[in-house]
Amino acid sequence: MRLWFAIRFPHLSLSALDVYDHNPSLFITDKQAVFYATESAIKKGVALGMDITTAQLLGECEPLTRNPKKEQRLLQGLKKNCYQFTPYIEEYQAGHEYGLLLEVSQCLKLFGGSKHLHERLMEFIASQQHTVAYGLAHTAAGAWLLSYQSHPINGQEN
Repeated sequence: MRLWFAIRFPHLSLSALDVYDHNPSLFITDKQAVFYATESAIKKGVALGMDITTAQLLGECEPLTRNPKKEQRLLQGLKKNCYQFTPYIEEYQAGHEYGLLLEVSQCLKLFGGSKHLHERLMEFIASQQHTVAYGLAHTAAGAWLLSYQSHPINGQEN
């Protein structure tokens, strides 16, 4: 039975611009619209898809221009480093969020189970200064959906 581990990077667009503080009031633009906004900017009324001028006037926030090439390089680097955990990795993007889907069922014995694999993955991600959300399920889509909720990894793969 397959087991997928989803790692979602909700702030990758911000990290690609070398901004690691998620508190300032700023947003990232793409094609004259808001592509990503920090929580502070959202509280001021900025919304995804909003035109740049409205977002600046409404939220008094700093606009940054999206750099998809840097985002892709950053994701490729993370993907490359995740090969230490499994050779089965897929990239995933949903809206402004990027992630990796790792098929880990054949690697569980090597790491001593899903709980220990999760711990090692989180140690690696923490060393990279990225905020992540994760999910574990028997399908890639299920793991991605579970990354939007908080479910502890208890080591029981069934």
